[in-house]
Amino acid sequence: MKKKLLILGVIMSLVFTACGNKDKKNDPKETEAPTKTNEKTTKAKTTEENEDVEETKTPKEQSGDATLGSPFDVKDSTVVLNSVRKSKDYDGKEAIVLNITWTNNSNETTSYATSISEKVFQDGQELESAFMVDGVQSDNYLKDVRPGTTLENIEVSYHTISTNELEIEFDEWISLESNPVLIKAPFPAQ
Repeated sequence: MKKKLLILGVIMSLVFTACGNKDKKNDPKETEAPTKTNEKTTKAKTTEENEDVEETKTPKEQSGDATLGSPFDVKDSTVVLNSVRKSKDYDGKEAIVLNITWTNNSNETTSYATSISEKVFQDGQELESAFMVDGVQSDNYLKDVRPGTTLENIEVSYHTISTNELEIEFDEWISLESNPVLIKAPFPAQ
């Protein structure tokens, strides 16, 4: 499992390096346009100072909210966040586990890991992935499935920093245009 995650990380690094290797200094289009991030940016003129001001939209404004237990679409996938539960990693550090159902709606055999990315935020901070967490079924995360196949019990885990609400974003694994789906979930009681 660790070897597969390492290979996946190397592939992601190569893809992002290749995409970002363009010389932007000589391209006037690149210097005038705002940088793309996971948040969309728009320009507006102020009447008093007549200078450009950037307005940031949250993921909720981009794509609307989904709810825990309800299906939503992300590109060629249908995703359901079934549950969020508490656990601990091998060092006894607090963690949460996301239980996900995923349907491959593409025309290719693929895995959840190479189709969807999720980010979890708590107290405004992105949480770190947790490895070797008690009771986590990690086999389905990298399992390839044929088009039209649904895979249940995909589990991913993250270290927590408090017991406050969780904001979970689901998006395409690799995309030039980010359009995450946001789910707000209470911190699990158990």
